[in-house]
Amino acid sequence: TPLNAIVGFSEILSQTDDPDQRADYFGIIRDNNKLLLQLIGDILDLSKIESGRLELLTAEYSTQQLMNDCYSMMIMRAEKKDLLLEIKNDPQLPAKLAGDEVRLRQVILNLLTNAVKYTSAGEVTMRVDFKHTAENEIMLKISVRDTGMGISQENQQNLFKAFRRLDEMTNRHIEGTGLGLSITKHLTEMMGGTIAVRS
Repeated sequence: TPLNAIVGFSEILSQTDDPDQRADYFGIIRDNNKLLLQLIGDILDLSKIESGRLELLTAEYSTQQLMNDCYSMMIMRAEKKDLLLEIKNDPQLPAKLAGDEVRLRQVILNLLTNAVKYTSAGEVTMRVDFKHTAENEIMLKISVRDTGMGISQENQQNLFKAFRRLDEMTNRHIEGTGLGLSITKHLTEMMGGTIAVRS
């Protein structure tokens, strides 16, 4: 779908001289280009996961910086829909952690993106808590809560399966490939965690 939009609007763009229309078409092409890159990235990630070639890289990172980055990347999407977006950290959360910051950010952004996409009014809240599991080791507990439409019991069983989008007819206007939560589940499990949904 994004590739069709890029090709179609590129052709229309070449046939118009109206500066306002050209700006609109450039915007549509740019947005679909981002969608296409995300889709390719998701397919590559899924391919690496399924072949066992995805490796986690451990390095020290700032927890506050990670949360700030996630907030900054989501706030414009939330504001476009007049949603309140909040991130609440346990005040005792260590300032520095060691782990795969890139993959943890990917998990958080997938969860927040879905919450914002499927919430038409109200708020999206992420809470970050933790518990000690060993000396110098903690387990993060990240929960995302939204005031969206909810998910039926039947659909909850398919939520983390690849290429599955729930209520396809109802949600056809919402962008997505059905890969984000499948990748999120794999990454969470690779990091020694679990993922679940409650509606």
